[in-house]
Amino acid sequence: MTGVTVANRRAARDGSVKRLLRLSDGRLVEAVDLPQGGRRTLCVSSQVGCVLDCAFCATGTMRFARNLSADEITAQLEVVRRDALPGGASADDFTNVVFMGMGEPFYNYDNVLAAAAKFADPRAFRIAPRRITISTAGVLPAIERYFEEAQPYNLAISITSAIAEKRDRLMPINQRYPLAKIGAALRAAPRRMAERVLLEVPLLAGVNDQAEDAQALLEFICDLPVRVNLIPWNPADAGAVFATPDRETTLAFQQIVRRAGAPVFIRKSMGRDVQGACGQLALTQASPDADDSGKVEIAS
Repeated sequence: MTGVTVANRRAARDGSVKRLLRLSDGRLVEAVDLPQGGRRTLCVSSQVGCVLDCAFCATGTMRFARNLSADEITAQLEVVRRDALPGGASADDFTNVVFMGMGEPFYNYDNVLAAAAKFADPRAFRIAPRRITISTAGVLPAIERYFEEAQPYNLAISITSAIAEKRDRLMPINQRYPLAKIGAALRAAPRRMAERVLLEVPLLAGVNDQAEDAQALLEFICDLPVRVNLIPWNPADAGAVFATPDRETTLAFQQIVRRAGAPVFIRKSMGRDVQGACGQLALTQASPDADDSGKVEIAS
């Protein structure tokens, strides 16, 4: 064990539980337990804070401190399992793992892939590779490396908008790794790899949820064997700049994108009543006078 402990936990009405975990150096990350039907998914963090500045992400407002080691990533599952099921935990409690917590996994590529391998190892956590998903905001060199290595896991790429100017504003990484180049990498990848790609679109009311946005996404995916996840945005707080689109708008967006023939799902947002989006609990629990090293402490 790497000295990871539970610093705080919040249980939501839908059964999900967000845990704030303290690392051995006192820094904090989050892991979210997401039970749904016959599945139980753990969302793990890969960095303390994040170097990206996505306009809609709570983690993006935190200072980046450091990458997590592979052991610190896998320890999240060990600690959460022990905390959730004291005395009765087994390696089969969690069916899925998603690298969608704090941080950009592909800016910590080697440790993330080492952790994924341990999650999938029959001698360790025994989670099937097809039940492990690694998410990225679009770090193109790492995406290309991932395809070259023929990694066996699912890959989720956050698109947010297929309109270049809009994605520039919402996800500044687009200025360095444009979506057009990511599309080219997807088209060049072996089909068996591209079929395991999930394109994620956080929907922000009045910002990227209109018919023109759906049409641009439709054109982007028209010849790709990918799946699409529409994610109505989970507000960070009552004073948030963005808002969640209404159901009617979300369904209309889905219908337009479906014309490409790709599976288009609307992901159920869990943990809204306990600040379930990545980075939210760490922000609310952090002391406002965190030092410049990025270390934060639990507020009293």
